[in-house]
Amino acid sequence: MGKSAASSLWRNQVGDNAIAHQQFQFSPQPANPPYLAFLGRMSPEKGPHHAIAIAKQTKIPLKIAGPDYFS
Repeated sequence: MGKSAASSLWRNQVGDNAIAHQQFQFSPQPANPPYLAFLGRMSPEKGPHHAIAIAKQTKIPLKIAGPDYFS
């Protein structure tokens, strides 16, 4: 997949959360070492459990950030 195709795919998967995504550069190459990220409220409907399952399956570290659902 070329850089423009990957960039397009990434932008089409990201919802509008009042983040100026134009300020961030898409990189098809992972960080070194690579990691996964979950950014969102820690609540069942946001699906952090899916991110955890994917991280376990892929054995890629997961970074989680967001407000606590129970606070």
